[in-house]
Amino acid sequence: MVRWFPILKIWLCFIACCTHGYAQLIEVSPTSNTDLLLESLFTGNNCIEISNSSSAINGSVNGINSYGTFALGTSDFPFESGIVLSTGSVLDINDVTATESMSAGDISWPTATDIEEYLGIEQTLNATSIEFQMSSASDQITFNYILASDEYQQEYPCNFADLFVILVERTDGSEPVRNIAVLPESGNLISTSTIHPEIEGFCGAENEAYFEGYNNGDTNFKARTVPLTASAQVVPGEDYTIKLIIADDIDERFDSAVFIESIGNNSSLDLGPDIEACGTTASLNAEIGNNLAEYTWFQDGVLIPGEIGPTLQVTASGEYTVSVSIPFQGANCEFSDSIQVEVIPFVPAPEISGLIVCDDSSNDGTESIDLSIKNDEILSLLPETPASYAISYFTSEEDALSNENEITGMYQNTEPSETIYVRIESSDGSCLQVGNFELTIGNQIQPSGFTIQICNGLFREGFYFEEISFFDPWVIEFQNGVDVQFYLSEENALVGENEILLSSDIPEGTDFIFAKAIVNTTLCESLFPVDIDFVEPPGSDDDFYVIDLCKNPDIPFQSFTLENILDEVEQTIPGATVVFFPSEEDALAEQNQYFNPFGPIIINNQIPHLQVVYMSIINTNQSTCPRVSPLELHTNLAFNVVDSSTEINRCDDASGDGQEQFLVADVISEIKGKYSQVNIELYE
Repeated sequence: MVRWFPILKIWLCFIACCTHGYAQLIEVSPTSNTDLLLESLFTGNNCIEISNSSSAINGSVNGINSYGTFALGTSDFPFESGIVLSTGSVLDINDVTATESMSAGDISWPTATDIEEYLGIEQTLNATSIEFQMSSASDQITFNYILASDEYQQEYPCNFADLFVILVERTDGSEPVRNIAVLPESGNLISTSTIHPEIEGFCGAENEAYFEGYNNGDTNFKARTVPLTASAQVVPGEDYTIKLIIADDIDERFDSAVFIESIGNNSSLDLGPDIEACGTTASLNAEIGNNLAEYTWFQDGVLIPGEIGPTLQVTASGEYTVSVSIPFQGANCEFSDSIQVEVIPFVPAPEISGLIVCDDSSNDGTESIDLSIKNDEILSLLPETPASYAISYFTSEEDALSNENEITGMYQNTEPSETIYVRIESSDGSCLQVGNFELTIGNQIQPSGFTIQICNGLFREGFYFEEISFFDPWVIEFQNGVDVQFYLSEENALVGENEILLSSDIPEGTDFIFAKAIVNTTLCESLFPVDIDFVEPPGSDDDFYVIDLCKNPDIPFQSFTLENILDEVEQTIPGATVVFFPSEEDALAEQNQYFNPFGPIIINNQIPHLQVVYMSIINTNQSTCPRVSPLELHTNLAFNVVDSSTEINRCDDASGDGQEQFLVADVISEIKGKYSQVNIELYE
């Protein structure tokens, strides 16, 4: 690829370069001795042993020092000291007389074959490679580094990927090679094309969060990344081969460099950033993966007796320091780290109401629950200041306090009733509240398969009644604490409209209605159909019976033997069983029946010439629903049917002549009415 350089570019470069003369640049010292170079990298570190250092590829082919050491000096560079590897001359990095972009070296300066073989790429050149063997007393090696480049101008980052790798492998070849110089999270390669802002008109931003900015002023490079970290887990005491390699991409123009911070003993140990342990203990971990390590812990400089393990549970505020000592290479490897911990006591959260989740139709006692539905209620209980809170849920108070094992996504309960713990963190970091609430899975009432009978327009269950609430216990199988409502349709039941209360609310011919069972403690509802059986009584609605004593009408009161009607009832309803009552209401309610255990039932009429009693007639072979029919007791039926007050009337026709025909048969039928037993003859 050919790069063109218009006059405008040269003018801008001149201005940029000239500004370096007024900034404080880092101090750079070239070297050709890799042992001295690595001594600067691992200065004062007696926990790492270095051997067999070399540089197979560097700028010496062009008479250029492409690696060396650097120091902060009076500049604002992020690292105090370390080593630098460049694709050009390290002397150009702080040359105050430089007036143009750095582009030392030509195409005769080759690449490092390791980088192309490992990455599967081509077209790299001007490589600088530092290789050495290393063993560590701890289980981790860490490098902090910055990639800086003159490729960071115009659109070049869109097309040119000057890159840096740290290749790590077990010297005995028992583990594959790995590149530990990668971007966090994504694992992308470190290069000028993977870290840059948007270059308008050419390409979008790539991992811009790791781009420090242009013209930082402490080196002659146009821009650089933020400090990055590369770490690798290792086996303490085992030999590893490390290769630090930087190379240009495609052409030799516009050099790049990597600055690697000096590594002291404490790089083997990092307790992490300072901690605000709100409402709980803080767990400190100094584990370095070496069984020979001895740990000593201090609080505010005072030895903590008995704490000799790699971890420490902190319950009080203060500065905590751990010192680690390991026998290594005939001496003691010692390092330490400190961390500031502030423990802020938690306060109890306001009382949170329980959460009831109704079980589904499986009634298995388990449900998937989104606990965040409690957020609004919890927020309503909290002070308005601070403006926001973070709410999280846990299955134990210990987890809530330590912020471990948070419930995320849908929660599946394991018990019908559980305590859920709530961690409430204020956005301003003022403190923590921990509360809890009961999670209950409400069960559904299962349908009992009960059938409700309606007989003679009323509910029938051994007797007659009108209120459907009588059936509540049977429908819910006698479970306590359950309310029952009845509806004609499922739609009405769902919205709770047009509840059925009486037998008269159920139209004749209805096959089933809907019962809604509501558990009082959970308000969980179950909806299921209940069969309705309209039972037909024996006989006909037109049936009535007469006992006619045919006595002298002058004697209006007589005695009647009620059993005398049984033969006639048997003819109408074979196999009938008859019970006598004084009124229809008594017959329907099956109360106050006429009964004589010693003989026939004999009653006297209370009304002259006529008494009406009622019979409850059951054909036990066909139905349990009785027919309630009147039984008329006549002292003289003919007298009661025909008397001197009987009148037969016809309306005159349009002629108004006062004459009309009376058919004898019609007159007789009209006089007899329903009493077919009476024989009538007419005379003038």
